[in-house]
Amino acid sequence: MRPEPNTMDLPSLSHDPPPELAVVAAAGAARPGGGREGLAPGIEVLVRESPLGFGCLALPDLRFVFANAALARMAGLAPDQMLGRRPKEVLQGGLGERTYSVIRRTLREGGEAREIEAEACLGGRADGPGTYVVYYHPVRDEAGRPVAIWIVVQDVTDRRRLEEAYRQQSARLQSVMDTVPAGIVLSDAEGRLVFANREAERIWGQRLIETGISGYGAYGLLNEDGSPTQPGETGLAQVLRGGVERVHTRRLVCRPDGTQVLVHAIASPVRDASGAVAGGLLVMTDITDQRRLEIRQLRLMEIAQAVNRSEPLHSVLRRIRDAVIEGGGFDRAGIWLYDAQAGGMRGSWGTTREGEPVDESGRFFPLSPVGDHPLRRVLRGDVPYHLTTECELDLRPFDEASMAGVKHHGTIGFRAHDRVIGMVFVDNLLTRRPIAESDLQAILPFCEQAAVAVESARLREAEREKADRLEHAVRETHHRVKNNLQVVAALLDLKLMESGATIERADLERLVSQIRAMAAVHEFLSEDKPGLDTRASRVFERLIPMLQSSWGIRCTVETDEAALSLKQGTALALALNELVSNAAKHGARAVEIRFRTVGARCRLEVVDDGPGFPAGFSPETHAHTGLELVKALAQWDLQGRIAIGNRPQGGGCVVLEFPMRDWREWTDQGGGEE
Repeated sequence: MRPEPNTMDLPSLSHDPPPELAVVAAAGAARPGGGREGLAPGIEVLVRESPLGFGCLALPDLRFVFANAALARMAGLAPDQMLGRRPKEVLQGGLGERTYSVIRRTLREGGEAREIEAEACLGGRADGPGTYVVYYHPVRDEAGRPVAIWIVVQDVTDRRRLEEAYRQQSARLQSVMDTVPAGIVLSDAEGRLVFANREAERIWGQRLIETGISGYGAYGLLNEDGSPTQPGETGLAQVLRGGVERVHTRRLVCRPDGTQVLVHAIASPVRDASGAVAGGLLVMTDITDQRRLEIRQLRLMEIAQAVNRSEPLHSVLRRIRDAVIEGGGFDRAGIWLYDAQAGGMRGSWGTTREGEPVDESGRFFPLSPVGDHPLRRVLRGDVPYHLTTECELDLRPFDEASMAGVKHHGTIGFRAHDRVIGMVFVDNLLTRRPIAESDLQAILPFCEQAAVAVESARLREAEREKADRLEHAVRETHHRVKNNLQVVAALLDLKLMESGATIERADLERLVSQIRAMAAVHEFLSEDKPGLDTRASRVFERLIPMLQSSWGIRCTVETDEAALSLKQGTALALALNELVSNAAKHGARAVEIRFRTVGARCRLEVVDDGPGFPAGFSPETHAHTGLELVKALAQWDLQGRIAIGNRPQGGGCVVLEFPMRDWREWTDQGGGEE
């Protein structure tokens, strides 16, 4: 913004006719054919001695009938040499010819006075062409007819040369001031602003307003806390009041376009030769970028501390979003993390169209897997950022989102070391301020360091989740061991109650088999990856060979796959062990085992080729250790039910049904507790 010549220029000169011309005209100075005789005595002396050139041209032949000494000197002649001659004979350099045209126009149009300014080479100046201002005034008789023309010539050459020299000096000074990287403002003694260089007007976002102290509010001055600055509180106002030589202030300048600039200003008085305050000098330095850098560094420190405190990832991302807005000078910002497996962006820590913060960590929008889309280029790391001045990105990650009205829009790669983990979006929808590449370049180092912090937060969060899972697994393991030991104790108690004072060897072997079944479940669980779930097929693969070897019975197995919790797997193993051993005890040589999943339920069916259950058999009235245990496992550990009967072709048949539930749901609802 190049300032127009303003207060560095002198005020324009007035070309009003000199008072002598008015006096001569009022006196009716000349008669046709007469000269000085027509002048009143006092006026004649005034005209003759005036430094202005006076001459009187008689009509109609336009010859000089009077010329004072000053006019003669301008023409390089004596006054007597002027008389009887026409203007073009004595006023060379074109001034005489212009005199004729002006006089003709004056007489034709009936005007009272004319003025011209012209350059001419008159004989009175030895230093080249001069600049002259000439006034023409007709003299009329009592009837109103023009009888003569008075001309008054003023040599303004020296003044014009001084003015031109001053203009050149002012232009040079303006040029020098415009190269200064600080805003320079001058005021007069009353506080009226009279000069501002280019940087000052850039800071203001507008041209100089020549206003006094009371009008300083036109520049949108705010204190650092955002409150309005009173005109009398400004540094210039303070130094102009006197008593202080220098005032340092920090102000926010709210520009007409809505953007803000933070400045450090130093105001000093300008004194005249006597030491009195003649004006004020204000030097402003734009420290907006410096302040933003300080903010970014401070926010990075806070983000690092948040990561070290193990703040949740979404909290760290909110901090980063706010720092991008504050430290980058943007209206809005949003952060999306890339989910390579899902092929899109996940999460939205951004701002609404009104600039309010919003967290939508569950949001997801897919990206086109093909093409040279700008977002793909940023994600691949081909470019560090993408800037558009007409938002061609059709971004609608969800129904409420819209880029309507957005013009300048920036996308910055969220790069952690050598990998882009997401993107930062910025725009200036609210202020409509353009975004330059320098704005994105300035925020880029912050985004890279923030991305590293996000990766650290992710790792810490993953470690916490892993530790929580392991801790839960350890607690669950201790709980299951306790429960299994209680089961062993309960089995022993039942056998003691049935056997009296002694326990037979067969009963002990059966107890050992039950304990081995529980141990088998824990064995293959320890071989799998850490966790609390297992597969039904693993239970049968490990348990069936052991049962065949222990009881000398042939087992045929058909299984569907199903996920079982540790509690379900242990209960299923105990129940299966009890049913197979019970069949072998009662003479069965072969057992068919079928495990099926129907909808959300599991069904275990165990049939044998033995004699089957006696007529009228009921677990409640014919309770014994084995079936009583199976019923308890079905009811309390599996939340299922049991059916006992015989096949039409012979042999016993036991059906156990229970709900198939995810182990996470199971443990969340307390399935792992007693």
